[in-house]
Amino acid sequence: MQEAIQQRLKIMVQFPKLAGCESRSMDMAGFAFAHFRFAGTKLLFYSASVMIPTTALLAPNFSTIRQLGIFDTWLAVAIPYFGSAFGTFLITSFFGP
Repeated sequence: MQEAIQQRLKIMVQFPKLAGCESRSMDMAGFAFAHFRFAGTKLLFYSASVMIPTTALLAPNFSTIRQLGIFDTWLAVAIPYFGSAFGTFLITSFFGP
């Protein structure tokens, strides 16, 4: 019974986050990287999406969540993943020439 409740809560938190904010931010960033050329495009794209591992962002994300005062809430679970580096990389490849 407890496992079913936990599964339902995971779906309630993760699905709106993925369907809403994360996909929109990945789409916009991926489109911009694929179609607009500006100084440092490739350097910014590869350093932001490929060279920085997700685990290196855990401590800064925790610090930000704590300073915002939303620690131990559902919002704190979703906010650090609104923009995914892998998702941006994938969408850029989709929009690319």
